[in-house]
Amino acid sequence: MRSDCARLFQCFCLAIANIVLCVACTQQSIAQEAATKVEDAATTDEPTIDPFTVPDGSADAIIEFMQGLSKLKPEEGQDRNAFIKKLTETMRDSADALLKKKPDEQELTLGNRVLLISLERLAEMGDQQAAKRLPKEVARAKASKVDGIASLGWQFQLVGQLESWEDLNEKSKQDFVKKTLKQMQEDGFRPVHAQLLQMTSEALQDIDPKYAGAVLRGSIDLMKRSDNPQLRNSVGRLEGTLRRMELPGNQMEVFGTLLSDEKVDWKSYRGKVVLVDYWATWCGPCRDEVPNLLKMYDAYHEKGFEVLGISLDETAEDAQSYIDDMDIPWATIFSKKEADRGWNNPMARHYGISGIPTAILVDRDGKVVHMNARGRNLRAKLQELLGDPIEKAKPEDKD
Repeated sequence: MRSDCARLFQCFCLAIANIVLCVACTQQSIAQEAATKVEDAATTDEPTIDPFTVPDGSADAIIEFMQGLSKLKPEEGQDRNAFIKKLTETMRDSADALLKKKPDEQELTLGNRVLLISLERLAEMGDQQAAKRLPKEVARAKASKVDGIASLGWQFQLVGQLESWEDLNEKSKQDFVKKTLKQMQEDGFRPVHAQLLQMTSEALQDIDPKYAGAVLRGSIDLMKRSDNPQLRNSVGRLEGTLRRMELPGNQMEVFGTLLSDEKVDWKSYRGKVVLVDYWATWCGPCRDEVPNLLKMYDAYHEKGFEVLGISLDETAEDAQSYIDDMDIPWATIFSKKEADRGWNNPMARHYGISGIPTAILVDRDGKVVHMNARGRNLRAKLQELLGDPIEKAKPEDKD
């Protein structure tokens, strides 16, 4: 489970480490460079300058010094762990020096990022002072009015909680959601907070759907009460995301007009296993899946399997032409209003669809049983729900 969590939070953690390319490379290359043997340094008569001495200069000079740290390598025979620790301490000291220079917003954000990452690395190395200082600096960053710094502070806190989620009891999980929402509200809820909560909800979705929904519901509530028009305008999209998140095990609502101009009769599908397939002709993975869908339809249709497509194409001609070329037998929903096509399709907005293909499988009772029913997933689930596929005679067998 812990390795699964690490993969789920990888993108979240990368957002923290993405400082400025040169500085990020500094941090990411430390271990690799420490493992590389040093080439013989060229002899020189110039006096030796300590490469770990932070310059007492301008903000630009300190940033240039940070960039230079990435080129340092341990001397032959030097303890690698000691070298890495010394380099990380210098990064911390450089960040402290930069923050004292009254830098502009970009430099201020950079300094905070380097500082927090360096303190975290040092704490992992057993540095007690760094471990004690880190939470204070995280709290300070969270309270910043600069979005980049506030986001960084919150990410450090949220990732720490999420990585240990499996070890938390029910009360601790409840407190985490409650306290996070309360503090963001007290700090003045703004778009950066909403973005962080959505990332948190997505990270929890496959691990603990209950709390993934709780985080998203809390965010939506704060957005509705906000005076920020950007937040209020985003409520509908997140409500759709929450609606989709809560689909597993529950009824799915399907509505719209078919390419044939008829209204879709969702009730008529009850008693069948139905794949609701969001697709478009411009979506390569969607087209790649069609042969498998046709094969599964041919094998299971007579046993009660049906497909209902939802096209996110911009024109009916594009969708219908592809359907005719591939000889697709199932019905497809397509909005007649130009303003409601593509990602604005009402069914896409209703469930917060932000990527395709999205293939949702519904059982005979109308309840969602799989949110990614494609390829092997679809075959396995149809086998479970409908049994063995129908073996149809080949043309030569009939002869």
